[in-house]
Amino acid sequence: TPSSKISQNLIKYFILGFIDGDGSISYCTTNTGRKQFNLSITGTLEIVHYVMKYWNKENLKILQRYPERNVNNYTLSVSGNDQLLVILNELYSDTDINKICLQRKYNKYLLLKEQQENKYKKASA
Repeated sequence: TPSSKISQNLIKYFILGFIDGDGSISYCTTNTGRKQFNLSITGTLEIVHYVMKYWNKENLKILQRYPERNVNNYTLSVSGNDQLLVILNELYSDTDINKICLQRKYNKYLLLKEQQENKYKKASA
């Protein structure tokens, strides 16, 4: 696992880079106009477990890709807007993070963040 090779204070940047390279942030719009977001990361079972452990999430969905090929290729999927926002808030927490991350994925994070903030503003009004 990469944990022994990466300084603790750099792990989140490693994971962010991994998402930029082998991950996706997507959403679908419901019939009410609300967006449901999903984050997926593809890699070896070891790297998927490494990311889950870093996020302290043991209940995330993992699927083996092409099981008939018998290869170490898995996809980790995170859904649920509230849960996903907590994860992405931590990854994108640095002031200038948008200068080093993939902009299109960062923009989807901002869209999720805005939607969730508006949801809670309406609930408290």
